[in-house]
Amino acid sequence: VMSEELKRGFLFLSMEKVDDDKKFDLVVEDDDEFVKLRIEYTTYKTGLYEFQLNDPNDHVIRAKEENKHFVFNTADKEKICFKWVSELKSEYAQRIVNKFGAHISRVGLEEFEWLRRSAK
Repeated sequence: VMSEELKRGFLFLSMEKVDDDKKFDLVVEDDDEFVKLRIEYTTYKTGLYEFQLNDPNDHVIRAKEENKHFVFNTADKEKICFKWVSELKSEYAQRIVNKFGAHISRVGLEEFEWLRRSAK
């Protein structure tokens, strides 16, 4: 059994590969091919995965190099493998996080039009 202090959880947003004529959020190079991706901002398409710390004193999760790629494995040794394909600029990453936060904090509400117009 792995110690909980040696694991770190990370929230992942799903991305979908899109065709040339559809809207996309980013482009990454994967195996010498450019791939257009659309980010899914819905909560039911997110995933929470735990990764094993390499060294309890280091507090860093490091990838292993496999077949010319950097690969991360989950802490519970599931058959889920994450391949590092790109790094976002911090401002762009912040914009994605902000958009996701705005999406999950929206209030779904039906109200009467006359009441909405009468409110301050």
